[in-house]
Amino acid sequence: MHRLIINKLGPIERCELECSPFMTLTGFQASGKSTIAKAIYYFRTIKEDIVNLAKTQAFDTVPANGLETEYAVVHGMNLRKGLENYLKEKFLRTFGSSWAMSNEMFMEYYFTDTCSVKVSLKEETRFNTPNYIWITLSGELINFLYANNQCFSITPLGISEEDLRKFRAELQNLFADNYSVVYIPAGRSMITLLSQQLGYIYATMDDIQKRALDNCTKDYLERILRIKPEFSEGLGGLAAYNAAKTVLPFKVV
Repeated sequence: MHRLIINKLGPIERCELECSPFMTLTGFQASGKSTIAKAIYYFRTIKEDIVNLAKTQAFDTVPANGLETEYAVVHGMNLRKGLENYLKEKFLRTFGSSWAMSNEMFMEYYFTDTCSVKVSLKEETRFNTPNYIWITLSGELINFLYANNQCFSITPLGISEEDLRKFRAELQNLFADNYSVVYIPAGRSMITLLSQQLGYIYATMDDIQKRALDNCTKDYLERILRIKPEFSEGLGGLAAYNAAKTVLPFKVV
């Protein structure tokens, strides 16, 4: 069973819990419920982060002039370094600046006894920043990342769907997690009211404005915009659309 540990993050002094298939968090306002939910979301989406980084690594080839690629500059030359750098950025987008956080802050997630990820703060000695985000990956995860560095080959049709399926299956086995994760932020009623304008609002935002969005809210908005067209013909149209992709009887769909 998955296990989460949080120490001195936001309103939480210390929290250690097993993440069962169904959990309900109750408590007063600002007692840390959303912090726990965001932490679970942060860790449970790492497997998809690895898929996206591996795909980016495959598509991002070195130009003829020898200049470093975006992947090399932003994420590092290999899959392990790329994941560590990405998780640092992801932490800032999810929980905000680390400058005001306690030096004792850390959060750790155990997917299995041998697969875990820890985020902590390390004193920065080179630059004038009080807290530097430090990512610690378990040995089993590190070995997987090294074994699967540059794992995808590019064909004229892109990356093979079969290769992607196998890679995702290996990750699901490694993380003992075959679920997709959706974070629904508070204020979803307002988001629903603005649903007709969501596409326009999001399309007109520049990169700085998008980065200012809470990471969980940003991912939720993008997910809604992706699946919304499937509901354009109502539930009947959605059922007909999915019935064409399965062997199940239309009535069951």
